[in-house]
Amino acid sequence: MKELRRIQKTGGATYIISLPKRWIKQQGLNVGDIIAIEPLPDGNLILSPYRFEETKIHREAVLEANPKESVDVLIRNFVAYYLVGYDSIKVLFKEGMRQHKEALKNFVREKLIGAEVIEESAKHVLIQCIVRYNELPLKKTLERMSVLAEFMIDDAIRAFIDFDKDLAEEVIRRDNDVDRFYLYAVRQLKQLISNVRAKLPEEIKRPREFLGYRIVVKSIERVADHAARIASSANRLEKCISEDLGKIFLSLSRNVRAIFREAVTSFLERDLSSSHRVINKSVEFSRKCESLLLKILSNADARTAAMLSLVLDSIKRIADYSADIAEIALNLSIETLRKRSQ
Repeated sequence: MKELRRIQKTGGATYIISLPKRWIKQQGLNVGDIIAIEPLPDGNLILSPYRFEETKIHREAVLEANPKESVDVLIRNFVAYYLVGYDSIKVLFKEGMRQHKEALKNFVREKLIGAEVIEESAKHVLIQCIVRYNELPLKKTLERMSVLAEFMIDDAIRAFIDFDKDLAEEVIRRDNDVDRFYLYAVRQLKQLISNVRAKLPEEIKRPREFLGYRIVVKSIERVADHAARIASSANRLEKCISEDLGKIFLSLSRNVRAIFREAVTSFLERDLSSSHRVINKSVEFSRKCESLLLKILSNADARTAAMLSLVLDSIKRIADYSADIAEIALNLSIETLRKRSQ
């Protein structure tokens, strides 16, 4: 419930307000206790009992695996606990659930950053999250995701052009690395949002930027997914595509990589003009892909044409996600300029 307090002046120079009696009792405070006052970038103030300010609470959760539910359900439930920010998660298993337990352990090893199985028995596993924000900040996470995704684009197209199924499999495996960074970034964002007393990291100027980061990391994760999709198409090819088609797709790959790279840079650097360039390039690139569709499909048999269509669609979608990133960069750039002008 919101309570209103009128500002008063005492001693000719000090402004004071009274604190709600109910809140004082809830916090167990008395006369003489210290209140920490922290200003936020948006002009609001946070009041908190000083004794709690530096306390790190170890958050533990217990998840009971249901033998009537699939492994996928168990993993989704576990990920929810991980993303919310629990420091340790104990998963309990009933008899005959070894497959569930092994699948969960494999998922933790392959898909999560900073999560380790530290205790295990036939009936439980205890998983602890040990990485802290300052060890892998959000900006660094985003940069690593984008570099991984960019090289995945290049190698996926190479695998498709060169009929290289080993390289295609490698690209698909790398998608797990991007997913690991993605889930870690979402976990960090949720922790920052839920802890209103936490100091904002250097890369985030205002709390409203959390949503922008959330959209950007998801867009990068989707770019990597489409690179893996291209690699999967390469795996399903029955023969090498023609040299002419290879040149077309190689050119498309180089162009979309450049668009994606500039989009991420425009976001990290809050570059207004670069954001506009990316959006314009993306629109132009999408039109080019559409104009090439008939030409590409007319030079291939039905099965190859289906694979070519899927690859072309994924390349176009990478450009679309790049434009989404640039739009977020544009919004944040304008907000930054507005703040500076005030």
